[in-house]
Formats: sequence, C-alpha cells, structure tokens
Amino acid sequence: EAVDREVMAGLLKMRRMTEPFIAREAALSAGSEDIDALRLSGERLIDDIRSRPHDPQALSESDFNFHSALMRAAKNLIFPLFFNSFKPV
Repeated sequence: EAVDREVMAGLLKMRRMTEPFIAREAALSAGSEDIDALRLSGERLIDDIRSRPHDPQALSESDFNFHSALMRAAKNLIFPLFFNSFKPV
C-alpha cells in the first residue's frame, strides 16, 4: 500500500531530528551485546543496499531492524515504543 508523501516526509523529518540524540544515547549506554546487534544489523542493511537496491520490502525491513537495535542500545524504554509506532507505515 502506498504511503502518503506528506506522511513519509513527516516521518523522515522526525527521524532526522531525533536520531542524532538517540545515537548519542546509544553510544553512551550500549553494552557489548548492543554493539554486536548494531554491527550485525548494520552489516545486513549495507548488504541489502548493495545486493537488493530495488527491493523496498527488504530495504525497509533491514532499515527498521538497524534502527530498532539503535533504539534498544540507547537504554530508554520510550525510544523503542516511539519508533515501533512507525512500523505500520
């Protein structure tokens, strides 16, 4: 199902505004398991970008998994809840 352009633009803007702060929190709080999860999901995302650049389903899933790991690494229960609310979109 197509996503409204304004909704997508709003989500991307929200992401640009919040993720630098969340990445900082993750850098300060992440344990070794979080770092491993980020590395693995980041590598999968890069692999999918290289091998399946025209597969929006795969790219969206890999992107979501990477950012989900980032939210968990920040050790703030609200970040994953907030981020997961975008999953249906």
